[in-house]
Amino acid sequence: MPRFLLVHGAWHGSWCMERLADALRVRGHRAEALDLPGRTDVETEASLQGDRDHVADRVLAAGEPAIVVGHSLAGLILPMLAKPCGTRLAGLVYLCAYRPRPGESATSIETGFGGAVMKPYFQRAHDGAAIALSPGAASLLFHDLSDDLAQNAFARLTPQPKRLFLDPATYDESDVEGVPQLYCLCRDDRVISAARQRAMASAHPAIETIEIACGHSPFLSQPEALSRTLSDWSEQAFAKESRR
Repeated sequence: MPRFLLVHGAWHGSWCMERLADALRVRGHRAEALDLPGRTDVETEASLQGDRDHVADRVLAAGEPAIVVGHSLAGLILPMLAKPCGTRLAGLVYLCAYRPRPGESATSIETGFGGAVMKPYFQRAHDGAAIALSPGAASLLFHDLSDDLAQNAFARLTPQPKRLFLDPATYDESDVEGVPQLYCLCRDDRVISAARQRAMASAHPAIETIEIACGHSPFLSQPEALSRTLSDWSEQAFAKESRR
């Protein structure tokens, strides 16, 4: 049975994935929620490559294969994992996430769609090296959570290094050939719309798509249902991985 590595998106941390990790453990999986180094390296060396290397190290740290789940911005590093991780990578799951073409960044993807929905809520932080969020962003990130849960989650958000929105995803499409890939499309997402998610997923025919009725934060709004989706799909992905 593959283990899961859960990778948070922009402004978040491993804390946001703990409910999902617990739900996966109940289903018999090993699950680990990661903190990306770029989350805190605002004034030093935050980079997409550094985040990729951190996740790759965790994939390779244990004997059994891993499925990596990347939320939102973390989708950029997922295809970059295939080459360094090899057969230890059992699958990639894009959770309402960016799925880049080689050389694309979060900013270039959003520009192609007409601009980031979140941009009106961006606030300058760390002398311009990072982007914080104004309180109105909670209505996009957490609209389908209870008020208490949404307020608690927003209070834990931290400024995001600006460079991570600009760094390109460096990989070749041939790197991910044969790696099972799933796109979990969140139909009620107000951050990355369903139309934008669908366009990214459909641009890559090898990616299977499952649609979920939820907003941008299903790991908080419905962790049990999401864990079931991931667990069921992992059985299929693990079977493919064992034949590689």
